[in-house]
Amino acid sequence: MEHNTGTQQNQTFPLSVNCHHLDKTVDNPEHYRDGFKTQVLTIDDLAEAVLLGHAWSCATYDHSMRSKANYQQAQLIGLDIDNGLTLDDALNHPFVKKYGQLIYTSASHQKPKGDTPPCDRFRIVFNASQPIKDIDTYEQLVKAVMGHFPSADEACKDASRYWAGNSQAEIFILDGQTLPDSLIDGAKEQAKIEWEAREKRRIETLARVNEQNPDELKTLALEALNFIPPRQPGTGTYEESLRVLMALTTIFGPTEAITIAESWSPPMKGWNPARKIQGFRVGEVTAGTLFWIAQQHGFKFPEKQWHSLERYPIEPDADLYQAYVEWEIEQEKNEQAQETSEFIDFLKAKFHGLGKHYKKGFGLPRKSNKLK
Repeated sequence: MEHNTGTQQNQTFPLSVNCHHLDKTVDNPEHYRDGFKTQVLTIDDLAEAVLLGHAWSCATYDHSMRSKANYQQAQLIGLDIDNGLTLDDALNHPFVKKYGQLIYTSASHQKPKGDTPPCDRFRIVFNASQPIKDIDTYEQLVKAVMGHFPSADEACKDASRYWAGNSQAEIFILDGQTLPDSLIDGAKEQAKIEWEAREKRRIETLARVNEQNPDELKTLALEALNFIPPRQPGTGTYEESLRVLMALTTIFGPTEAITIAESWSPPMKGWNPARKIQGFRVGEVTAGTLFWIAQQHGFKFPEKQWHSLERYPIEPDADLYQAYVEWEIEQEKNEQAQETSEFIDFLKAKFHGLGKHYKKGFGLPRKSNKLK
């Protein structure tokens, strides 16, 4: 373990550690989600947890259950580098030299991974000046840091991301500074902008869903479901997958929803769609939830088909058109005559009896007999 003594050596950070993991081995698939217990550790403590093979996450969670829905706070930012940047390049990277706290190699370091030949694979850890409790702000901050490392794994943007420990890791404890507050301020502003955009899309999604009749909605729901990845342990999508099952129950009813759900994401250890759906109530979430999730994975509603607004697609018959014009003129005359008649009747009713009042006291005075 290489160690550079820095001014923040004893600073502690909230995070979560899962002792049920040993490197990439997990004793129970449920521990991909459960068992992430809150810890307050120094960077040295975190390095020791990594060498013990424990999994860890930058965030802390309600009930020690790792999911975005249970997110509490996070102060550390972790990046996963699988290719495109060597370990030496990272150690000499200006951003790492200024702000880096920890680098450690992953279990797949210098080993082939799928079709990719052996290369440097490692994690880089940074820290913010304070715990960030708003998940949108935190994810925007991670994106800002990732902007300095184009080869970083895109999945790092997920606030509920976890990293496996590595009992054989090379550890480099650095003495970087805290990330500047300007990055947090920018993250807050961007989070607000993106929230407003999401809210607009959400309202539009609900409007499109409400336009569909039940049969159209079911057909469209099956198309949207094809865009959503099935449930896989360790991907941090447990809560999302549950919401998909709830939405399917609302749209199709429990019996049909079970058949569709098992085709979409087959049962496996720790994942039983039928049992989950049987515990749901129809309407627990709206149909729009399915489409909202699908949109995050690339689904788009079909474009609306607009009908022509032209009144006459072909030239109208000249005689018929002339007859129509004459009829319009006659109707207008009749309406004017009717209005005049109604106005006259109104005047008659309003001033009825005025002549009688005139004779009784409002005429010319009679001549007096005294003047004769």
